[in-house]
Amino acid sequence: MNIRNTTTEAHHPWPDGVLVQGGGHGIVFRRDGGSAYNTAFVEAFPEGTFIRGEGATIEEAEDAAWAKYQQYVSCPTHEWEPRGYVNGAGFCKHCNQFGSKVFTPEQLGLHCHVCGIPTYWSSAGGKFFCPDHELSVKESRELDEAAGVERGPLQRLLDAMRESQE
Repeated sequence: MNIRNTTTEAHHPWPDGVLVQGGGHGIVFRRDGGSAYNTAFVEAFPEGTFIRGEGATIEEAEDAAWAKYQQYVSCPTHEWEPRGYVNGAGFCKHCNQFGSKVFTPEQLGLHCHVCGIPTYWSSAGGKFFCPDHELSVKESRELDEAAGVERGPLQRLLDAMRESQE
């Protein structure tokens, strides 16, 4: 199996149905605000999770991704914790792997500020809104400003894209 988007042959026995993709020059933005960097990377998508390995070469990145995958599949029992995520995602307490759709809005205590139905559809100012009560970009921005929530560069980009469609 080739690693998608590359000419590199995978050297680990990824299970059927697991998408494996990569590249030689991925850009990584640091969470701590430090300088972004370039790296070779391999990403794998087993059902319900996302695994990323980085390295000097695609082969090294695949080795890093495979090690994470082995840790994930050998975990005796995944116990999820949200760690600040409010979109249903979480991390396993034991193997530290990311999981999508591991929490419901009810489990996270998230309800539409207007009608009270469980949702994590959208949020502004620390309040959540279902699709029927989603705020406009302007309303969302104003609610965040009133609550002292700073909108980062990615959110501002998404706002601009959404405003062009409103």
